[in-house]
Amino acid sequence: SGQAGVINGFGSSTSALDLPNELRAGIGVDFPLSKYLALAAEITGTRYVGGRTPSLITNNPTSVVAGARIFPSRWMSITAAYQRHLNWQSSLAAANSTPDGFIAGLSFGHVNKREPAILPNNPPTVAINVGGVKNNTENLIHADASTACPGDSISLSATANDPDGDTLSYKWTTTGGRIVGEGANVTLDTSGLNAGDYSVTLEVDDGCGCVAFDTKSVKVANCAVKPPPMVCPSAPVVTLSTNSVNGGEAVVASASLSGGRDYGTPSYNWTVSAGTIASGQGTDSIRIDTTGLDGVSVTASVEVKGIDASCSNSASASFNVVTRPPVPVPVSLSSCTTFKKNNARVDNACKAILQDVARQLQGDPQAQLVVDSFRGEQEKPADLDLQRGKNVRDRLADGGLGTAIDANRIVVRPGGVSTDGSQVKMWLVPAGAKMPDGGSPATLGDVTPEKRAAAPRKRRR
Repeated sequence: SGQAGVINGFGSSTSALDLPNELRAGIGVDFPLSKYLALAAEITGTRYVGGRTPSLITNNPTSVVAGARIFPSRWMSITAAYQRHLNWQSSLAAANSTPDGFIAGLSFGHVNKREPAILPNNPPTVAINVGGVKNNTENLIHADASTACPGDSISLSATANDPDGDTLSYKWTTTGGRIVGEGANVTLDTSGLNAGDYSVTLEVDDGCGCVAFDTKSVKVANCAVKPPPMVCPSAPVVTLSTNSVNGGEAVVASASLSGGRDYGTPSYNWTVSAGTIASGQGTDSIRIDTTGLDGVSVTASVEVKGIDASCSNSASASFNVVTRPPVPVPVSLSSCTTFKKNNARVDNACKAILQDVARQLQGDPQAQLVVDSFRGEQEKPADLDLQRGKNVRDRLADGGLGTAIDANRIVVRPGGVSTDGSQVKMWLVPAGAKMPDGGSPATLGDVTPEKRAAAPRKRRR
């Protein structure tokens, strides 16, 4: 029969009710059938832990609630449910009613404006397109228009799409070179790179947490340096060893090129308007033979082959073959045929002929006189032919004919026995003329003047 206690904090009793600690747990489900009706179920339980004042109720209560909720409008709901305690103590149920029963509720509230449903965010897609090459290196040899040499620029573009229509941002990276520009269209600057393969990567971000990537490989070629551009030489020039020759003399023609670079390996094709090419065809110098030419102009022309077609490749030069004076020939003069038999004396008839010969020799101071002298088969002495020739020379040289001819201009050729009855034949040989056929010249010695006949003596009476 102890004294009943009160809960601590109420009344003036010094004894308090020691309530246990409670651990509550529950789980519920909601089944919306439409926008007006939803089914719901819930199970809850309470577990007492720790020290406490002993009481009649010693269990840990667990209950189930099941019901429905009706929504006449968005701002109002009506709830109806039934609660069932699963472990209610039956000893208490006899004296007291159980907690099982129906539950009803009515709720009102403010609802926000209905917004469209937020769909899940979809990731973007992207693809890199490697475009054309901008040739920044004219000094390098490009295999074709798509070849990228170190220093060239490669166009890059992106084909990107976002299903949700989000604004995309672009982030380009590369393993070599430098990205120039922003957005979907950029260029890759390959300055300073070595030949090789490099990767270009693009990250596309939709700003809502989704990104997409693409990577492409670009090739930088090992390009050789172009040789310096071709430069033509100056126009060919033909030079001649002389500008005027006599027929039969040789002339050398030479071709020359000056300046230029990498224009090719020249070869030379010569032509001449007259004469013949004696030697040197195919080289830069030829020898021209003018045999048989007289009083003509000869043009030597050259065509230079093997050089660039844009270069001047022809030239010519001319020279003259002078007209030769006529070749002088010996002139046959009158013969002396009045020598007496076995006699070498020059008679008056022959002297008259020699006077005419002297005048002709005076008219051509450079000419010579050839005297061919003979004897008859029966004539004596044996050197009569020599004596006759010498006497003819002496009469021309001793001045007895009124004019003295230099004996050195007179050639006497003893001919021995005449076959045609000739005694003395004479030839006027101009300078440069060939000696007429005949015997060998004789050595005559000094000029012997002609002896004059003594005047007849007067008879005494």
